[in-house]
Amino acid sequence: MRADGGRTIGAPPPHREEVLETPDPGGEWLHLEHFAPPPAAPPRLVVVFTHGFSPYATPYRHVAQALVEAGHAVTLYDVRGHGHSTGRRGHVEAFDDYVADLERVVAR
Repeated sequence: MRADGGRTIGAPPPHREEVLETPDPGGEWLHLEHFAPPPAAPPRLVVVFTHGFSPYATPYRHVAQALVEAGHAVTLYDVRGHGHSTGRRGHVEAFDDYVADLERVVAR
């Protein structure tokens, strides 16, 4: 927390991080961050959060924390070519690759 009570970008850290391999010939993978509510009760729902074109997941950790405080489990991930995920920076061969990656994350 900042002295003025606001949250810093990227705080707090995730409960768990992992990489999710894609079937791409180049061996690309996606970086996932998982946030969970206290284990006393099951999550009310599970949220998968994907960022827009320019950013990556870390600046949205405060959103994940707010959802966790409301009793939800949250997964943030860096789309290919962004943040900690592999891939050519800011490039995708076809937009369908982003859709397929989101489907992989949701299935996970």
